[in-house]
Amino acid sequence: MDWSAWSGLRNEPELRSLYEWLDTQTNYAGSKIGAIVGTVAGISFGIAMFLGVVLLKASHLPLRESPAYMIVPMVGAIAVTMGTWAYMYARATAGQKEHWRRLGGSRSFVWKLWSARWSGNLAGTIGKESALALNAAAYDYLRCRDALQSPAWRGLSSDSAWASARGKAEMAIEAAMARLLTMMGQGGSPEYPEVQKLLEDMHQTADEIVRTAEKLAVRKGVAGDVSHELRQVLSEMRVLNAAHDEVMEIELGDKP
Repeated sequence: MDWSAWSGLRNEPELRSLYEWLDTQTNYAGSKIGAIVGTVAGISFGIAMFLGVVLLKASHLPLRESPAYMIVPMVGAIAVTMGTWAYMYARATAGQKEHWRRLGGSRSFVWKLWSARWSGNLAGTIGKESALALNAAAYDYLRCRDALQSPAWRGLSSDSAWASARGKAEMAIEAAMARLLTMMGQGGSPEYPEVQKLLEDMHQTADEIVRTAEKLAVRKGVAGDVSHELRQVLSEMRVLNAAHDEVMEIELGDKP
């Protein structure tokens, strides 16, 4: 089955980065608290279903005669989920709460884009220029995400200044993307100076984060930038080929 045709990407290949970014948002509730609460909810409801089935089988009664066997575990799962959310939110700093509010403000527009994504009509939904601007932002967002998730960054100790910078970078690029989406959702044009400035800031930030990831990779001796590794291999191959050519010239010169 050709999934690209079904997903709509075939219709708009120039928006590949935006499509990929939207795919990362399908199971993302707008913040890390959403991801944690979602995981807890999934586990809790799974356990509730299991307990309900076990209790029903043990009672040898049909569900209509003993609805509490299913209702009580479900109520417990809801309580655990809501309690987890309340606990996480209570422990969050003011900065984190503000960050989550920013992300939440862009969600309605994200869902509009996500719906258009599956029909392959993003450009038709928001306009070609706006779609291309969001695609450029999505490209830089994905570059930042990949660099920040590299072994060089993730292997840092929690008390490292670089680790702190990594956390701030993640929040900053998420907030920038959310701000851009909010402006676009409110009818903002890619030609607006504030939109252009935000796009440029995201691009420069992405460049700096990628460069930093490469430097950390070299410093820590872990796999880093693929292009850097290719350049190293290319250099070694050229040296070996040059040495081989010299040997061949000597051997051919010795022959009568």
